[in-house]
Amino acid sequence: MSAELEIAVGVVDLVRHTAGPSAEAEVLVTRTDLALTRFANSFIHQNVAETGVAVHLRLHVDGRTATGSGSRVDADGLAALVERARAATRLAPPDPAWPGLTPPTPVPSGPAVDEATAFASPDERAERVRAFVDAVEGLEAAGYCRTAYRSGAFANSAGHTATGRAAEAAMDGIARAGGADGVA
Repeated sequence: MSAELEIAVGVVDLVRHTAGPSAEAEVLVTRTDLALTRFANSFIHQNVAETGVAVHLRLHVDGRTATGSGSRVDADGLAALVERARAATRLAPPDPAWPGLTPPTPVPSGPAVDEATAFASPDERAERVRAFVDAVEGLEAAGYCRTAYRSGAFANSAGHTATGRAAEAAMDGIARAGGADGVA
């Protein structure tokens, strides 16, 4: 079980414990790993990376629906998220349009994720930058090379779960010659 699915299932369990067995919950947990290498004047000047996790909860209790989200995935953070959503349901108007929850349903697996793209190192991004700078044969170059990995999991209190992952890479560069710019 992925870390994201463990968190989502844990929040569903916390809702059952906190709001009672009749409460209906949907939880989406997403993790994003972003990495960026920037270059200007044909030299790398910045390399940054960040990871973030977001938890989104939709809660339906006693005919009322509320949503909440947070980025703390420790026990206190998740408990606070559930309590905020529970408090919001008490203040929400009745929701006669609540469609109910999706029962456990088979979910097709997505395409394989290219791990090399998902977790490219700063050195690997720098190699792409170097190839671009070399290709413009001495012209002044600027741009970036970016990679991203996203993984997510969904769980609801009816027992339905789903997971997915994706990776992407992007590069944008410009070469300048005597006041004229070109993009590749």
